[in-house]
Amino acid sequence: IMFHEQAIGTVMIAVSRETVDAEMRNMVIQNLSIGAIVVLLISAGIYFIFHRYVIFPIRQLSYGAERVAGGVLHEPIAISSVDELGQLARSFNRMMDNLHQADAQRNEATAKLNEFNRTLEQRVEERTQAIERANRELEHMALYDSLTSLPNRVSMKDRLERVLAAAVLRGEKFVVAVMDIDRFKEVNETLGHHAGDELLYNISERVKKGLRTADTLARFGSDEFALIFPDLNMNNAHAVLKKLLHVLDEPVIIGGINIKITATIGAAVYPDQAGDVETLLKRADIALYEAKNKEMDYCFYSTEIDSYSPRRLSLMADLQKAMANGELQLYYQTIFDLSTGAVRGMEALARWPHPRYGFIQPIEFISMIEQTGFIKSFTYWAVDSALAQHAKWRDQYKNVVVSVNLAMRNLQDRDFPDQVAELVKKWSVQPHTLMLEITEGGVMHNPVFVLEMLNKFRALNVDVAIDDFGTGYSSLTYLKRLPVQEVKIDRSFIKDIITHKEDAAIVRSVIDLAHNLNLKVVAEGVGNEETLNALHKMGCDYVQGYFMSMPVKPDDVKFENMRQLN
Repeated sequence: IMFHEQAIGTVMIAVSRETVDAEMRNMVIQNLSIGAIVVLLISAGIYFIFHRYVIFPIRQLSYGAERVAGGVLHEPIAISSVDELGQLARSFNRMMDNLHQADAQRNEATAKLNEFNRTLEQRVEERTQAIERANRELEHMALYDSLTSLPNRVSMKDRLERVLAAAVLRGEKFVVAVMDIDRFKEVNETLGHHAGDELLYNISERVKKGLRTADTLARFGSDEFALIFPDLNMNNAHAVLKKLLHVLDEPVIIGGINIKITATIGAAVYPDQAGDVETLLKRADIALYEAKNKEMDYCFYSTEIDSYSPRRLSLMADLQKAMANGELQLYYQTIFDLSTGAVRGMEALARWPHPRYGFIQPIEFISMIEQTGFIKSFTYWAVDSALAQHAKWRDQYKNVVVSVNLAMRNLQDRDFPDQVAELVKKWSVQPHTLMLEITEGGVMHNPVFVLEMLNKFRALNVDVAIDDFGTGYSSLTYLKRLPVQEVKIDRSFIKDIITHKEDAAIVRSVIDLAHNLNLKVVAEGVGNEETLNALHKMGCDYVQGYFMSMPVKPDDVKFENMRQLN
């Protein structure tokens, strides 16, 4: 201890190592604790700043991307900065707005499209149902009689083919019958066609009740019915036919008048009397005429009553020779334009002047030609001969149309249109001056295939007419689908238009409807001046018939105008 620079004493202070070490440890721990706290505070501050300005915006962008991926486009990202991340978030929000608007537009378009699809599906379904109904109606019109709803001639022949096939398979017999209503014409003429229709409907209903389930009743014509009795032979058919006639015994009351119904039946048995459909029907017809001639209720076919068999066999033998030797001829019947009286055209009609039997009617020898398989060569000859004659008339009568009738088999011959084209070229005639006439029944036999054939004729510019219209159980509704130019009203409707108002109404309706379908109308079988005048007033386009011109040889054809009508 120093005092005024003199040492006056000594003090010694001592500390143990353990104490120093403890103190040092405490100081280190204290300093470290303070440093750690400082570091933590600094880290927390840095983390807060980094989280607020970096991690949080990135996390918001990530959540926004997840929402977009999940289809949530209406929740924007919260923007908390103005830096690059903030700008990115704003861009992301704009993108979400655009996507939201696009999605809303897409949803609206999708809803409209779905509604359109539902409407379209409904319309397609409605149209499909309408087409199906129309097809069913067309099929019914083609195969069933409109008055009685019975199968018509086409449908009857189809059913007869099936019954025949089944009979062949099972070795069974069956009976085909043709029934004609006696004095039906008197009912029509006395009480009118409406009463006749009511009578036919009543008869059909009665006959149906007297048949078995397997039997078939069809209406063949005005007052003619056909029947098929499967698994029946001549021995037990007598009782069936008697029962059938018995159901007609009770009078029918029409317009307060009792009408006594009687009928005559002709029948043929398969295979005893014929082995094919056509022959069965023809022999049933022969039996029917025999029953009428002998005033029998019914009659079965036999060779003894078939007075036509020897003649028919002879004609069939001579027919091939006649075709080979060129003995068949074409006559021509003039068709007149009713509005001007000018010659519109000529219908070529086949004739066979037989050395023994004289002139054979076409209805007889053409059916034989069809049966013997010569119809293709016959039709080729007819078209060739008609065009050859047309070529002779061409220079003087350029616009004259020559008509040639076709058979059903011609419409089934795929080569026939090419043959027609070949003949038109051969004789250098204008295709539109050739008119091919097909029967209404031929059209309805196979409408789809016939339509294909008619389109081929249309491509050749060859015109087509529907012949015998009104006898084939079709309608102008169906004809509007066919590429045809004319409708020829059958003579059975024309001959009575003066005396029967119903026939006149039918003819007038056909003319009006045909004109609405842009079809010309030809009236066949005009037999007197009164009928001609009536057709003129109805607006009929063309006429032909014995009153104006008989079918004549080519050299006798006169191209003189028919007199004008008032």
